[in-house]
Amino acid sequence: MLPALPPLDRAISLQFSGHLRRSCNFSPALAHLRACRRRFGRCEAFAHTWTELEPRTPHWRRGWPGSPLVNLSSAACVERLRESLAPTSLRVEEQPLLPANETLGPDGKPFVCRECCGERDTLAARRCRKNAEDAERLHWGPARHWGWRQNVHGMRRAAAARAEAERRQPAAPFTLSVRLRPDDVWRFGKPAQVDALWDCLQLMLAVPLQQPPADVRGGRARRPVGMVSVGEAWRQLDGVVSGCFDRTIEIDTADNCLLGRPASLDRLLALFGDEGSYRRVYDTAGRQGVVRHIPELQLFVAARLARLSSTMLCHPDAIAAGLARSVNATPAGAAETAELRARLGQEQARHAAAATAKQQAAEERRVYQARKRELRRASGRSNRVRRT
Repeated sequence: MLPALPPLDRAISLQFSGHLRRSCNFSPALAHLRACRRRFGRCEAFAHTWTELEPRTPHWRRGWPGSPLVNLSSAACVERLRESLAPTSLRVEEQPLLPANETLGPDGKPFVCRECCGERDTLAARRCRKNAEDAERLHWGPARHWGWRQNVHGMRRAAAARAEAERRQPAAPFTLSVRLRPDDVWRFGKPAQVDALWDCLQLMLAVPLQQPPADVRGGRARRPVGMVSVGEAWRQLDGVVSGCFDRTIEIDTADNCLLGRPASLDRLLALFGDEGSYRRVYDTAGRQGVVRHIPELQLFVAARLARLSSTMLCHPDAIAAGLARSVNATPAGAAETAELRARLGQEQARHAAAATAKQQAAEERRVYQARKRELRRASGRSNRVRRT
């Protein structure tokens, strides 16, 4: 185990939003805040939740909540959260009423429409019918869509609280914002899972890397929009939004765990504010073939519309490449950076060794599977010979 880096003089905002659930287990939120404060000079929590513990809308897998779960007050759990987390801001709102079952989508069409697929046996019609079946199976409709809108509303309210704090203290802006669920025991229920994220973020911010030159056209600095390769991820922190794991938001938003510069996350979430902006996101997702019944994928569409790129800042390859660049960027002779340079070098060696071991294991699996296939083919040939 390598010794920890000293806390960096950076300010990080942790933006929690979501229902507290009947278990009232927000231990992941506490673990994130403590892990952040061990690595950075200032960490502040901004939280948003609802007056009821459970959502009124259907879950994509479990469906509609049972009647005992509805209307359970969150007041006692909110007080526990306030005392334990001591957030800079804690906003609690009442859940709005659900839309009627016959409510149409933002585009004026039904959320699920089998009739729209037609009767012809074409590839497009089959794909349309398959999407309709998947949408019904995942409980897609006005209520679940409304739940998604309220989910993003909570993200926006937590971000707005952070922005308000920055306006009160303009001389102390936040370097990074991280949006998290307060109850995510699935991905952050173990200390090692929490430490992996925060070790990555501390290493990433330990040495400022030179940003790549902007693409200047017509007198204006522009940046390409799209995926930023993991090898360049740590050099592209400005103007990108990232998931917290080793998959992009284009594939999996992992319960909307997002990180980036505060301004970048604000630009992303702003497109879910007024109805006009959201209609643009919804229509663009439809034109690009993004399945509607996985609404979290709208975040990737919104990122493109906001002129933001996406990347994987904590992908193992991004960490390895960033560490190599950080070591090279740290002056070797400076006494105040000698320890940092040594530790970054050690961390780089550790990640390189882990990556090599992973590649070796993958190669061994490949050889093993190839050998199994060859044995099966040989067995099949001998059986055919015996039968003849």
